[in-house]
Amino acid sequence: MLGSSGSGTGPAGAAGTGTDPGETELVGGCFNQLLANAGFERGHTGWSETSEAVHDVIVHRDDSLLVQAGVTPQAGDYLAWIGGIPSGDFRMYHTTLLQTVAIPAEVVSLTLSGYYWVSQGELGHLPMMDWAVLETEDPDPNATGLYLVQRFSEENTNGWVHFEETTLDVSLLAGKTLTLRANSIPNGNGTLSLWLDSLRLEARCTR
Repeated sequence: MLGSSGSGTGPAGAAGTGTDPGETELVGGCFNQLLANAGFERGHTGWSETSEAVHDVIVHRDDSLLVQAGVTPQAGDYLAWIGGIPSGDFRMYHTTLLQTVAIPAEVVSLTLSGYYWVSQGELGHLPMMDWAVLETEDPDPNATGLYLVQRFSEENTNGWVHFEETTLDVSLLAGKTLTLRANSIPNGNGTLSLWLDSLRLEARCTR
């Protein structure tokens, strides 16, 4: 399970306005950024998405709905917006963001890091029914499992929070392709929004 160590409870940070440094990094291979366009500064390049929301999944800082929500990118001019469905069908995926990456054969650990911001306007409801997840799909085509990275539910972070998750159990991932996926599931009245920015997936290797 990706995320067997690490923390997603770092301090909330103010939104940045500069260029995302990840956009200039070499993509692919050991000790490099494995995600293309990890800060979303090239719009939809490198990502695939589905959305039944009233907004795109990858949005610019000047998007009127984003401005109305009071959210700005952690860095650069773009971010990913998961959820934000006013009244989606219960347990249905309404926004999904995906990218498939190649994992080096020499990998000994994988670390995923980045920033998230969560807004939920229905705090205090039990059981907690709205949630969003950041997960990886099992690379085994005969399996149906998912590796949970982060789960976000009834909370308001009121700003950007840094997270970093590392897994040392990568025997099933070495030399294969891995799909990173973010999506949200509302409860019929859910308005949970998850914003992501400045992601980084790095493979640490034997060499």
